[in-house]
Order: sequence, then C-alpha cells, then structure tokens
Amino acid sequence: MTTSEQPQFLGSKDLRPIPDPTELTTAAVDRSEKTMKEWITSQLAIRDERLSAIDSATNLRLDALHAVPMRIAEELAHEREISDEKFKSVAQQFTERDTRIAETSNLNKIALDAAFAAQKEAAAKEGDANQKAIDKSERAVSERIEKDAALSAANNSALSDKLDDQKDRITALDLRVQRTEAAALGGHSAYGYVWVALGAMIGVGGLILGVVTAIIR
Repeated sequence: MTTSEQPQFLGSKDLRPIPDPTELTTAAVDRSEKTMKEWITSQLAIRDERLSAIDSATNLRLDALHAVPMRIAEELAHEREISDEKFKSVAQQFTERDTRIAETSNLNKIALDAAFAAQKEAAAKEGDANQKAIDKSERAVSERIEKDAALSAANNSALSDKLDDQKDRITALDLRVQRTEAAALGGHSAYGYVWVALGAMIGVGGLILGVVTAIIR
C-alpha cells in the first residue's frame, strides 16, 4: 500500500478513506440505475410494441366487426336477389302454365265444337240420306201396292170373267142335264143316265179346275 492509498485519519480534515467507497458506491448505483433504466426502457418498449400490436389487432377486429353488418347486409341482399329471381321464375312458370292451360282449353273447345259440328253435319246428312231412303222405299212400296192393286184388280176381273164363263158353262150343263133327264124319263136306257152323270162330273171338275187356276194366277 502506498502512502497515497493509506487512509489519513490524523491531522486531516477529510476523513474518508482513499479510494473513497462513496464514489465506488455511487458509480455502482449509477451503473445499476443505468442498467435498470435500460431494462425498464426495453420493457416499456416491449410493452409499447405489445400494446401497439394489441391496438392493431383490436382495430382489425373492430374493422372486421364493423364489416360484419355490411357483409350480412350484402349477403342478405344477395339472398334477396336470389329469392326474388326464384319467385319470379316460379311466377313465370305459373303464368306459362296458366297460359298453356288456357290455350289447351281453347284448343279442346275448338276441337270439341268442330267434332260436334261435324257430328251434327254427319247426322244431318245421314238423316237426309235416311229420309231419302225412306221416301224411296215409300215410293217403291206405293208403286208396288199400286201394281199389286192393279194386278189384283186385273186378276179379279179375269176371275170374275172366268166365273161368269163357268156360270154360263154350269147353266149350259144344267140345261144339258135337264134335257138328258127328260130324255131318260122319255124311255131311254140306263146307259143314258151313265153318260149324263159322267158329263156332269166332267163339267164340275172343269169348273173347279178353272176356278183354282184363276186363283193361282
């Protein structure tokens, strides 16, 4: 230890030892304060950075939250547009269906009216044809009746003439029979009766045959 480093206790006004521990302590304290300040400053800087990051994240979250209603509104508007398009499409489909039903109904009515008109016309034509056929048949029947009546009248006239002829023959035959009977009563033989009877039978047979033939004709 040198003389300058030895503590001076006697005859000196400054009684602090050399080197002075106060200076060392002060320097140590200063270093500690500087280190503490640097640490605190760094911690504060870290805190500030974290707070700034938190603020940024909070702002981003707030921006996102603020954007949510807008997004919801946009999505709702988009869904509304889609729903409106769907409703318009459905309404259009109903309108087209109603139009098709109306057109089909009109076409069916037109076809039904045409079918009724054709059926009515066909029925009228068929009725005319039937009436013509009936008229023709009636005329044919009338003509046939007239012909049959004329033929019947002719047959009746012929039959009447033949009956008159047969009556004349019967009358003549009756006269002959009477003459024959008178002759027989006058004294002729039995052969005369035979010839008289045979003549009468032949005359009656001819009369019957003539009547039957007239009826058949």
